[in-house]
Parts: sequence; C-alpha cells; structure tokens
Amino acid sequence: MAEKDNDSKRKIIDITVNLIKNQGFDNVTISQICEACQISKNTFYYYFTSKEQLLLLAMHIPNDIYSDNLASILTAENNFEQFWKFKELLLDHITDFGIDIIKKIVLSEVNQESIQIKHSTNDREMFKIEQAIISKAQQSGEIRNSCDAEMLLPTSNAVFFGTITFWCMHDNYKKFEQNNMKTLMRFNMENLFDLREDLRKTTKSDFNQFKKINN
Repeated sequence: MAEKDNDSKRKIIDITVNLIKNQGFDNVTISQICEACQISKNTFYYYFTSKEQLLLLAMHIPNDIYSDNLASILTAENNFEQFWKFKELLLDHITDFGIDIIKKIVLSEVNQESIQIKHSTNDREMFKIEQAIISKAQQSGEIRNSCDAEMLLPTSNAVFFGTITFWCMHDNYKKFEQNNMKTLMRFNMENLFDLREDLRKTTKSDFNQFKKINN
C-alpha cells in the first residue's frame, strides 16, 4: 500500500511540475491539477496540503535516480568525486525544474514556516552513505577540513541549498547559466571541505567570473 501511495504521489508531482513549467505557478489551479491527474480534490489533499508543499516534495530526488547511478558513483576516481556525484545528481534534478519553479519553492520555504518535509528512509540511507564517503575522504587526506563528518554533511547541504537560492534569486540570473551554477557549487564545496589542491577542478578565475556576474 505504501509503495502504491508513493507511486501515486510521484505521478501527481510529475504532472503538476510539467503543468507549472508550461503555464506558470500562479496560473495553475488545484482543479486543473486534479483534472490532469484524474483525481479528486480529496485525493490531492490526502497527499499534499498545498501546491507549495507539492513543489517542496518535488525537490526530493526520486529513489530510482540514486539507485540507478549508485554503482557509477561508488566507482568514481576518488572519495570526493563520489560525494560530488551525489550532489551533482541532486543539482541536475532540481535545476531541471527551471528558475521560476525553484524561486517559488525558495519563497515558499521563507514565507511558510509551517511547511515541514520529513526525510524518507531512502534519504536517510543516502545521508549515511554520503557521511561515510566524507569520513573516508578525510582519512585519505582528500578532505582537509577536520570537522566531524556528521557535522560536515549537514553543513554541505546548507551550502548546497544556499547556492541554489543565490542562483535563482540573483538579479542577473539570465546571464548565470546552469553550468555556471554547477561550477559555483563545486567551487563552494571544494572550499568548504578544504579539498586537496591536486583534486580541485575550480580556480580563482572561476570565482572572479562569479564576482563579475554579481556586479
């Protein structure tokens, strides 16, 4: 039953996101969502409290994306690259929504403190894997930040979503392409972890580019 509920919820999320991409958040009503999904309003409110909450849930990466890519993630050339591949998958998933939807999600989180998203069992398992990868990267000397991995992981998540917020709320976001944002994310992660120099793929010149866009 729980699996069927999850499948139904995912289907409603996917259909709603496509509607909002095509018509804009404010132009899509609950009635339109229900019609497109062939469900009643009672069913919609069984799964979601609002469109805003639906979008927040949409940011959670589907289970199959991680599971389908886990083998390639864990065979990356070093521990930090394994960690980065996790973040890159989530980043691609979120940025695929587009600027307008991400901005609406960010504003919803800021304006509606009552919205709470519980982490799924899959989320918690992924957190454990990421934390273990950070620990191994510290032990191998790839990551030189000596803070406990249990503290570094949530800090890296804060940096992750802070970078996304910067991207979607930036006045010059039209000039700030998705690839630029991915480079900025990588730059921030490398500096947060104090990544060993020979493993870094971003440079001071990348940072200077971000400064130019911000001016």
